[in-house]
Amino acid sequence: MKRTFFLMLLVGSALLSNTCWATSSLAVLDTIPGQSQLVKQLESDACRQLEKGSSPAAVAGYTVTQAQAMLELAISTSIDKRREQIKAVVKRSGNGEDKLMAQLPTVLALQLVKNCTVARALYNRFQGNAALEAGETSFVQSFSAELCEQLNGLHTKGAFKGKTPEQRVELFHQVFLQSLKTRGPQIMQLYGPAGNSSQTVAALSTKVFQQMQQQCAESIMLLNNAK
Repeated sequence: MKRTFFLMLLVGSALLSNTCWATSSLAVLDTIPGQSQLVKQLESDACRQLEKGSSPAAVAGYTVTQAQAMLELAISTSIDKRREQIKAVVKRSGNGEDKLMAQLPTVLALQLVKNCTVARALYNRFQGNAALEAGETSFVQSFSAELCEQLNGLHTKGAFKGKTPEQRVELFHQVFLQSLKTRGPQIMQLYGPAGNSSQTVAALSTKVFQQMQQQCAESIMLLNNAK
């Protein structure tokens, strides 16, 4: 039973910081006899499974995909294991099984991240990466747009006139380095200490220039064909 959809609800700070949302969700569970206890049992099952298979220290070496898959598997396995108990709760409550099954993965995920150390480590592994990717994408797009504008500005001001392609590239390279220096604090905020490494800067620069090829391919051609 695959339940990747719950991750769309889980990833993001709302499920961890919005206590009103969490309290409201659990209050709904408490209104149905046996449902709150069911969630506790599912949580215990899933957490034991996670603790047998890993540890918080080991999670640091997992890929984002591995961390996500491990958490999903623990949740789906625990729900499948107690299918008959779920049906009994549904029968007592008068609610449909589909409605309860739609709630359980998200509520169970929330409880695991809150109370199970390994689950929280797994969540942080892919949630943190998602935040980094979103921040990096925004940075790359913004930086690329800035460089495209500066490249066009060099052309408009006649800075490329009479210059060889090598000289134009060097001129633009100096502009790039100055812009990179200006954006240094943003890079450090995005990557932390890794933002000081040449590997990080090189990888980021590659992504920026790839984005420029999408945003202003004609402007890039000015480096080889300025008029």
